[in-house]
Amino acid sequence: MNAEVPAIELKEVVAELGIEESVESLELHWEASQRVMNPHGLVFLSSEFIEDVHEKAYLPREIALKGVAAAELIADSPALSALAWHMHYCLFRTEGYPSENIRGWPYPQEALGSHTGALFTLVLLSGIPDMQAVHEKHRIPKKVVRDTLAQIKWGIDDHLRKDGAWGLRPYYVNWLMNHLTGRLYHLVRLQFQFNNFFAPLRIFRNRSDGRKLAMAEAGQRFRGDGQVLRAGDDEAGAWTSELTVTDAEVRGTAILPAGSAR
Repeated sequence: MNAEVPAIELKEVVAELGIEESVESLELHWEASQRVMNPHGLVFLSSEFIEDVHEKAYLPREIALKGVAAAELIADSPALSALAWHMHYCLFRTEGYPSENIRGWPYPQEALGSHTGALFTLVLLSGIPDMQAVHEKHRIPKKVVRDTLAQIKWGIDDHLRKDGAWGLRPYYVNWLMNHLTGRLYHLVRLQFQFNNFFAPLRIFRNRSDGRKLAMAEAGQRFRGDGQVLRAGDDEAGAWTSELTVTDAEVRGTAILPAGSAR
């Protein structure tokens, strides 16, 4: 395994790996990532790191060994090392990196063959130490973490069924970043994703007893059964919500706990 990973230009990387068509998805932050790349090798490509994060992600040793084999190929190629570091940098060292860029990342099968999917698994799992810090900060129970990270194994299994090889595709990485950054947790039967809420309703709380009531914003269209009227729905019996807020009262269309308006 090479001890040094020299900086390399993007045009050289895409040419050497045969991924010229993906250059646009890699341009953002490329120069910045290469400026801070460790010239002595990438920690997340070491066998010790790989086996440790696979264990912490509750992945079987068989998959970890596939990762170690892929990491050796990546570390021995300056172009692949630069690509792997750039992907890690974009995911875990920048803010607001576009999802469309991740989904557009190249799949360098010409250079890695059956180890290609493992590249994306290694890049994703390179964020496990950051993930642990987030979970510890918010005191997330170990069972919740394990249930949440089970999605990684599901993605790897799905890739094996579809591609006949271990690993992930870039679109899996894009989705699974929610699981590694504390934006999504699996609780009992469902997955809950934290995000801004844009539904046209307001929540009111009674200051005396703490009771809460959801009310639709004025002008929202509902079906006769109280569900939101969507394109293509039968408008027979449809109606429009009202909302009036004064110092004395709030009057309008309530949203019941079951999810329908009345």
